[in-house]
Amino acid sequence: ATVSVLYWLQPYSVTRSEGKMMRSAARRWLSMPATGFKPMAYEGASTEEVLARRKKYLHPMLTWYYGEKPMHLVEGKMQYVWDNKGERYLDMYGGVVTTSVGHCHPRVVEAGTKQMNKVWHTTSLYVNDNVGLMAEYLVSKMPKSHEWVVYFTNSGGESTEFAVFSAKTYTKNYNYVTIRNGYHGIGSQGARGATASAGWTWSAPPDPCCRHVLCPDLSNGMFTGSHEEKVQGYLNDLQMTLKETCSSVAGFGAENIQGVGGVLELPKGYIKGAYDIVRKAGGGCVSDEVQTGFGRLGDCYWGFEKDHDCVC
Repeated sequence: ATVSVLYWLQPYSVTRSEGKMMRSAARRWLSMPATGFKPMAYEGASTEEVLARRKKYLHPMLTWYYGEKPMHLVEGKMQYVWDNKGERYLDMYGGVVTTSVGHCHPRVVEAGTKQMNKVWHTTSLYVNDNVGLMAEYLVSKMPKSHEWVVYFTNSGGESTEFAVFSAKTYTKNYNYVTIRNGYHGIGSQGARGATASAGWTWSAPPDPCCRHVLCPDLSNGMFTGSHEEKVQGYLNDLQMTLKETCSSVAGFGAENIQGVGGVLELPKGYIKGAYDIVRKAGGGCVSDEVQTGFGRLGDCYWGFEKDHDCVC
């Protein structure tokens, strides 16, 4: 019997014993560095039991990777995670770009434990110093050209919903514009309307006042010419969309790097040009930083470079 493997990007057939030897050699070549952390022995339910419970009690729209044999992760430390059999993995996914400082980072664990030993929840109806300190810190990371305020939410989708609501309320207009191939959440009507990714559409109705313009993909897009000429083509599409389909505009929202849409970075000059067009039309501008913000790009705290009206 033979199995097919990918060797230097070319199909190549080997026997099972040869394949086993190749995998063993690959593990030696690609082995991870030693770590001083030793995970606890796992004493919980088997993967089969976990799957059976999940299928019975959790909503069926919650899916997992790797078919009928998903990874059963039970512990994490910094950049590594361990499964129920003690196998270590390098986490390059970070819980959908959520665990940006690693698992169980000692400073985060210490701060969380310290707060939980004091008080858990008070709501904004009462005064507590931490919420103000956090807002002050976030504002310190924003451009100095605006007077910023912060509204905390529980999720990225809720942030999108509030951004759409705020733009409509402030401008008293209803049309909200986003980019095709973008993802802004699915849990509410506003977030579903802002999202324009085919893999994340549902039978529940989206916000009918959302408009979607062409995605400025310079490599696979419809415009030719120089960088500037291609960008201008997409800006013209935005301009025509506002002119032909929107009697007024509440706002324009975009990810500076489309995450769910394939890690597509918007080309230089597009965001600035788009914001200028939308502002002249009377709309506000929203930078969706759910996946790019908080230092996750490495050399900047936010994904944007220019001033915006709102960050979600």
